[in-house]
Amino acid sequence: SYSENDITNAFKVNFSGPFRRSSARLLSMEERIEISFKESVFGTTKEIDISGKRYCKDCKSFFISINNRCEQCNSNKIETLSECKINVTIPAGTLPKKTVKVKNQLKIENISYDLIFTIDVSEDPVLKIDPSNYANIISNINISLLDALKGCTVPVETIYGTKKLKIKPMIKNGDSIIGKGLGIMGGVHTFNVIVDYPEGEDLNKVIEILESKEICHS
Repeated sequence: SYSENDITNAFKVNFSGPFRRSSARLLSMEERIEISFKESVFGTTKEIDISGKRYCKDCKSFFISINNRCEQCNSNKIETLSECKINVTIPAGTLPKKTVKVKNQLKIENISYDLIFTIDVSEDPVLKIDPSNYANIISNINISLLDALKGCTVPVETIYGTKKLKIKPMIKNGDSIIGKGLGIMGGVHTFNVIVDYPEGEDLNKVIEILESKEICHS
């Protein structure tokens, strides 16, 4: 889903007092899961180790103070999770700082837990999400002045791998090319063209050529 609905407010309600009465308790984990940009687009599964988590043997709360007492019932009967790994399925279209719920993978005695993990998406060096439409992708492509004048075909990186992009002659610096269907779930990929102008001696040669052309036409 590409909705921006955030259940952070729900967390605050659930954790503002004692656990709610339900078949499973809601537990927000401190561990943050980092995924790549493409993993956020297509979804992935991560194995997370939560071994060593402390919990109260009396009320099964995970709210334990630094003094090793339960913040829910004040008990000092604190236990530690032995080896415990959780498979977290991250759906396609997960945005940075969103949350994923893992249902019923953690059970202590007769108590089941729904675990909440926050997702961090590492920044891709090339591909960016269009902030105005999360189904669209943006990237820059650099071409030489000669290629901009003559036109060319260049390899470009997309979420679906490397593609060939045809650039028409006389394209200008700052122009955009729209790749239909190359975004997320039918969205577009906008390629912003950056023309690399010659510098130094190469620039002087280009100026000389253009000036000689003007003299010929005058």
